[in-house]
Amino acid sequence: VDLAAKVGYTRSHIALIEQNRGKPGVNLYEKLVELFGEFSEPTDESRSDNILAVQMEDRSWISEDRAIDTFIEAIKSLGIDKIKEFDIFVNGIPLIADRDFPDKDQRKVEIDERTYYIVSGTNTVKKKKILDDIAERLERNFTVFANPLA
Repeated sequence: VDLAAKVGYTRSHIALIEQNRGKPGVNLYEKLVELFGEFSEPTDESRSDNILAVQMEDRSWISEDRAIDTFIEAIKSLGIDKIKEFDIFVNGIPLIADRDFPDKDQRKVEIDERTYYIVSGTNTVKKKKILDDIAERLERNFTVFANPLA
């Protein structure tokens, strides 16, 4: 089912918002929050309009064209081995594993001749929540911006 049907608006109405030619009204916004969770808006204009972006503590940005690429780059930047120690499970498997789980969506990442498998089968809002959890566990002050409508 497409987004328009889920929130009870027309496809053309949603398309205008997706194209930055309109903003959701209060009712639509509340429906989107129910569906995706709270949205976050950056205060710094240097962020791209990508679907997922991370502003690091030094004010630099990680913002790739695809949410999964931003997600993986953020994990690599924060220290993949440190994050792996947290034993975070997503979709029934470790967020960062040493092996492939053939029936799960994972991205193979090679760093310094080591191979990791990072869960990739999550939506943008879930990726944001995972990165927010990692920030809290690492006691780091970086900000994750998720824009499922980008």
